[in-house]
Amino acid sequence: MRTSETVVKEMFRVHEEMARDRQRTMLATAASERRARRAQALGRAARRTERARRELVRSLEEALRLHGELDAERGGLAAEYGELASEYGESPAEQGR
Repeated sequence: MRTSETVVKEMFRVHEEMARDRQRTMLATAASERRARRAQALGRAARRTERARRELVRSLEEALRLHGELDAERGGLAAEYGELASEYGESPAEQGR
């Protein structure tokens, strides 16, 4: 009986060792997959950030362009106003009275 008991104990020990190894392997694989997913997510976030930065630069450039156009338009109107005022000797607002 001693021999069969020893064999059973040895088989159980080997089985437990295999189970621990399998669990360690599974945990290591899961950790590796999490790191890979995290790296992919960080890559996507970096690409979104860069895209947003480029869009912000484009928007700022467009705002500056429009601001310049508006200033030019205002300057043109001011010049016309000045010409009319000098032509009539008074401001166009005063002429309506």
